[in-house]
Amino acid sequence: MSQRRLFGIFLIEEGFITPEQLYHGLTVQRRQRHLYLGEMMVRMGLLTREELEAHLRRHLRMIHSDNEPHTFFGQYLVDEGIISKDDLNNALTRQKRLQRQRIGDILVDLGYIQRAQLEAAVRHQLVEITLS
Repeated sequence: MSQRRLFGIFLIEEGFITPEQLYHGLTVQRRQRHLYLGEMMVRMGLLTREELEAHLRRHLRMIHSDNEPHTFFGQYLVDEGIISKDDLNNALTRQKRLQRQRIGDILVDLGYIQRAQLEAAVRHQLVEITLS
């Protein structure tokens, strides 16, 4: 079963950035929550705006052409026993209202997980996806 590749993982697997650059970008992004990862990569000078747009289009085509089930980060946390399905559903409901806030940040804000747990889960999923 293939997993839906998150955009950062896609950029690593396609050779556009290194794992270290992704980790740095995610660390900076955590402090500036209003920015998406791609925008952060442009601001850091790792991608041009044109490259970002091309990579996003390619990534979306890959996601939508994949007929296998996709695992989103929230579901990954449920599958790993880090949060409950109810926790995820509550966070998703809140995310619909807030729109641009990431699910991990919402889970932390709601007190369902600690920031350190979120960061560890992101690193763990990054390793799992990269090695699969």
